[in-house]
Amino acid sequence: ASKDIVSSFLASFYTKDRVKIGDKVTVNGVTGIIVDLDKTSITIDTSDSKIIIPLSTLIKENIEIYH
Repeated sequence: ASKDIVSSFLASFYTKDRVKIGDKVTVNGVTGIIVDLDKTSITIDTSDSKIIIPLSTLIKENIEIYH
């Protein structure tokens, strides 16, 4: 359990200044606009659905940010 807490904390710190609501991103092959961002997850709105991705995923996977 403590490993998950540390992972979430690190992910929150890592993403704090890198992504924001309104950014277009690709994570794990999913492309969309960030519509929500909190301390544990991001919500990406694709053309078909909304996908919630844990922030801990962002420190394990590549994320492409389009500016």
